[in-house]
Parts: sequence; structure tokens; C-alpha cells
Amino acid sequence: MDFFDVLSEKKLFIYDLDGTATDTEPFHYEAYRQTVEELCPGHTVTKEEFLQNYVGHPETEIYSLLKKNKNVAFDDGEFFRTRTENLFARVKKLGLRTAPFYRQLEILYPNAEFIALTSQRESVLERFRTLVDYGKMKHFISVADKPYNKSDVLKDSKELLGCGARECVIFEDFAPTLRAAMACGIYAVGVMHEFNKLSSDDCNALVDIHTPIGEGRFFPTDDLCDGEIRLRLIQTKQGDPARLYVPAYKFNICKAEDDTPMGVCDLRVGHNDNTYYGGNIGYTVFEEYRGHHYAAKACRLLFHLAKKHGMEHLTITCDPDNAPSYKTCEALGGKLLEVAALPTYNEMYALGKRQVRVYSFDLLSD
Repeated sequence: MDFFDVLSEKKLFIYDLDGTATDTEPFHYEAYRQTVEELCPGHTVTKEEFLQNYVGHPETEIYSLLKKNKNVAFDDGEFFRTRTENLFARVKKLGLRTAPFYRQLEILYPNAEFIALTSQRESVLERFRTLVDYGKMKHFISVADKPYNKSDVLKDSKELLGCGARECVIFEDFAPTLRAAMACGIYAVGVMHEFNKLSSDDCNALVDIHTPIGEGRFFPTDDLCDGEIRLRLIQTKQGDPARLYVPAYKFNICKAEDDTPMGVCDLRVGHNDNTYYGGNIGYTVFEEYRGHHYAAKACRLLFHLAKKHGMEHLTITCDPDNAPSYKTCEALGGKLLEVAALPTYNEMYALGKRQVRVYSFDLLSD
């Protein structure tokens, strides 16, 4: 049974927040470094030190470790307030989105419940919730300042989380918590990032916080229907890196009521030089069915499929003088990047084309 099949049997998806649902560890590191330098003149914290000594520990424990390791004294309340302001100043400046694999799993497992199990203090958690769109995650459990920790919650998942261990999967970046989850019978997925070091011995599966999962995999497409049209899969093709071909799906655009084919469309998964000039999506509506916005409706369904692959954006291109096609792109909210001159090595150049309009679509705002 592969990773996706295992997850399909789970009812409760449990996420740590920092370094798991969001890549916040760099933000936390900079906040700690800046605060130490402000309140403890002559001292700093390196990335290596932060990783080795502080990542994964409760906040009050980090304060004790800092005081011991640096041989310094500071007021815990003042440190917390200063660190928090430094943290959120950076989050507001740079912005923060959930990880690609998190967004994928939202789409792939719509019936699963998503919750957070975090060591963040309630006040910090509340501020994050005003700045980050956590999607379908609405239930947040903080173990900060509680007489129990994450491991205690996982041991009693049926009582405290509403699901037995075999119905749960946890996504966590801290090895001790992952090992505790496995000991309880919970499927444990380790999330790797620059501030942790995980191995296959720490968990049941590993993912990277920056990388979509399921590379080379084609996902089910039976849900690509809006009530008016349905996309019927014709074929899938694996990528050919030597020719800069990415994996692709090809569909018939059909009437939902009787499957009458009205056109064709395709989705090319990934980004390279070919997809920039040729687009991630192509479509043709047969002449007798034009004028009903079927191309735009098919594209919206393909946007949904692209999100399953963790794609954050995609491009659609068309001939500069193809008014119906570029009006479709504009109706879909595409941003015109440029009217690009085709390179002589591009396959479309050999067919006589010289320019294309390049539209970009932000799937995270869709």
C-alpha cells in the first residue's frame, strides 16, 4: 500500500504548525537571533546552534537553555514580548503560506478532518491565524502551558481527539514526537526542512516542506465535473526530460448529462521552458459548441487538478490575434506577463508561429 492509499484510510490529519503546515522555522530563528542580540549584548544565535539546541523544544525550555548556554540573564516576559514582535514583524513583511503538500492533501482528501496540535502559546497562535490562511484547518489545540504535552494527547487520541490511533495521521518535524506517535500506532509523516534532521527511522514516511508530493503520479480525475461539463480522461503521458516534456493529462470536454464530446483539453504538470511558451493548459472547443464558455469552464476544472499536484501557478498561452482564446484567459483572471517572441528552437517556431501571449494564473488565490 503506497503513501496515498494509506492516507485515504485516515479520518483525522493532525498537523504541527511550525515547520510542518507552514515553513516558519526561519522566521522563528531570526526572531530568536534578533531578540538575543537586543537583550543580551555581545551574544547571538547561529543557525547551527538553533538547530542543535532549540528546535522542537517548548518555549520556556528554550529560555532556560539560552540562559545556560549563553551564561546570561533576562526576564522571560520581556524576552517573550520582544521575540513575538520581532517574529510577526517579519511574517507581515515577507508573508506566509501553507506548504505545497498541505494544499495538495486538502484537495486530495476532502472528507478528512484537519486539526493543529501545536506548542505555540494561545496568544501567538491567535496572531498567526489572523495572518495565515490555514484552509480547512479550523480546530487548533495548544499544549503550551498545559499539564500535558503532545505525546500525552497522542496516547489518548480517542478521548482527546475523537479518533482512534489507526484513524489518525500526524505531520510533524520533531523526531521525538514522531517516534511517540508511532509507538501509539499513529501513522507518522516526518516533514523535512532546513532546521531539522530526520531519517526514515524516525517516522513511517518523509516529505519535504518545499516540495509537492507524488512526482510522476497521476491522480484520479472522476471529480472533474461542474454539473454542466465533465472532463473524461483520454490518456496520460509521462514526462520526457530530454525533450523538456512534463507529465500530461489529455481529456475530452463532454456534456455532463450525456457525455457528448464537445472539445479536448490537456494539463501539463510542472514548469520549464516549454510550458512557459506553450502553456500548462491547452484547449480546443469544436466549432458547433463554441460560444458557451466551455473552454473557461474546462480550465477551472483543470486548475483543481493542478492543485492536486501542488502547483501554485500555471501559464496559458495563445496566438496574439486569437481574440476568443485571450478573452478566455482574461475571463479566468489571468495576468498578461508579455507577448513573447518564440525562440527559434521552440517546436512552435518550426510550425510558423513567432509570438504568443503568456498569461499567468495564481492558483493559491483561486
